[in-house]
Amino acid sequence: MPESQTKRRRLVLSCFECKRRKLKCGRETPICSRCINVGTPELCKYDPRYSMSTDSDTTGAACASQAWSSNNSISQFPTTVFENFDASILSGNFQPSTWLSFQDSLDLESSDDLDSENLIGPKETQIQTSVTEPRSGFHGQFRGPSHPTNIVASFNDLRKFMKLTLDEHPILGAPQWATFLPEAEQPLSTHPPEKVTGVMKLLLPAEERCRSLLDSYFDHFTGIYALFHVPTFWHEYQNYQEGTHKDHVRFNALLLAMMSCARCFFPDEPLSFDGDSSTARNEALRWVQAVECWSSQRSAEGGIVERIQFKCLILLSKTLNDIDRKDHYTASQSLLADSISSGLHRDWKALGVEETFAEHELRRKVWNAVVELDLAACSERGVPSMVASLFVDIGPSKGYNDVDYTAGSDFEPMDQPKEKFTDGSFAKMAYAIRPIRYQIIDLVNNLQKHGTLSKSLLAALRGQISEALNGLPDWTDTKAELKRRNQGLVCRALLELQLHDLFLLLHLPFALAKDSFAMDMDFERFVCVRSASTIVRIYEEVVRTGFSPIALGTASILRAGLCLCLLEAGGGTTTTISHGKQSKA
Repeated sequence: MPESQTKRRRLVLSCFECKRRKLKCGRETPICSRCINVGTPELCKYDPRYSMSTDSDTTGAACASQAWSSNNSISQFPTTVFENFDASILSGNFQPSTWLSFQDSLDLESSDDLDSENLIGPKETQIQTSVTEPRSGFHGQFRGPSHPTNIVASFNDLRKFMKLTLDEHPILGAPQWATFLPEAEQPLSTHPPEKVTGVMKLLLPAEERCRSLLDSYFDHFTGIYALFHVPTFWHEYQNYQEGTHKDHVRFNALLLAMMSCARCFFPDEPLSFDGDSSTARNEALRWVQAVECWSSQRSAEGGIVERIQFKCLILLSKTLNDIDRKDHYTASQSLLADSISSGLHRDWKALGVEETFAEHELRRKVWNAVVELDLAACSERGVPSMVASLFVDIGPSKGYNDVDYTAGSDFEPMDQPKEKFTDGSFAKMAYAIRPIRYQIIDLVNNLQKHGTLSKSLLAALRGQISEALNGLPDWTDTKAELKRRNQGLVCRALLELQLHDLFLLLHLPFALAKDSFAMDMDFERFVCVRSASTIVRIYEEVVRTGFSPIALGTASILRAGLCLCLLEAGGGTTTTISHGKQSKA
């Protein structure tokens, strides 16, 4: 090849192995972090001109040309090269995470084909980036290891199976669907400011149905998302029905927002469909969109707590009704940022601001709801929560009943023991188990930390989760009325789900690990199967009690179901994952 033609050849900045695999290269020298994590550091080679263009040309090029050995000491390499590295990933006992095959695919130029709503499709339709073109950045959405659909990567040929099933299904794959499709959900137009008040009034159902939906909301979410002082709310509701409410427009919006949260599991009519969605979901969609439109137009009005209440209800409604799924995490972070910037997490008296006990308790309720929504969104997206490192001094939740004080009370009622179920029991116990939830969600979404987790530390974390589970009280007091017992059952069920979900997140990668000599795979499988089975049982118990399992969320049951399919269906054969390849152990 002529010398002039060689000089015009494009400089390749990524290592040859990452370029071959069409992955985003970290471009560290002498060996990129991607090749180290994948377990192929010996294949990490750079274009020699790239090494000469770096500041470490005298050391990096020489090291890059050497074959990798696990016996190499960190001191053998220039410290400037590894200043951004975690030294543990170069140690001999580093174990790549079994989630890595899915994590690698998230760093492709486009991740649209990995969306949980688009898992079906031929490989040829995936967007591929030319290896000769420079990277233009990450497109799509990031999903970390704790995202519930990540376990799908452990099922070999699942995409092909699902596509084949749909194509050959006698109904789903019938020829008529090619010429006739249900009418797709049409985006609703934004209501102009001068009409949104009238629209909300027209959307409000009859009083009997309105009351039933509100009862369903409080039955399912009393204590979990305790955004109100309940006696005060019902007093306002009575005034609204009598036409004496001072701010009837705001209360109209509040009713629609609350009802939209309960509409998805309200059995007032047979299930029916409207286009490609259910009539219940479409009705909730109209309600929540009208409220969101009205709320955005008066964002500068109203108090801090009132504004955050509406944002919490809107996010909860969208989560329960599966509206704008891709935006749930972004919305939760916007809600969290708004709450922090408003000082919702601080003790205002310590800052010199006077408030009554009732005002402080309402802020504490709303802050707890914000934190629960944030934790759920972070776990589902696969990222750590920022609240874990935030200074919060609003104080822990207490075991109060709303009837123990009034909206104007300036005294603090007696804190009930955790064994007695109250309106504040869930928030009180959720506050107690939050540190371990923060720790494990952060751990499992850090591939380097989780991959190098020692057996002793894993046992210690498992012990903390078990201790938290054993510390959950039994709130099914036979002396209490049935409605109260059932509310206690739902609150405890959600706490159990959160803790058993931690077992799955923590142990499942080790249960699937190939040749993991440091871990007892049979025991790891036992822990995962036991927790997944318990999660399924909890959902069944909630349904038997007459509550909707939708109130518990779908991430836990999805992960548990896939885990059981993966670990139990194989019988005596263990399906394992090793760098994107399926094998039998």
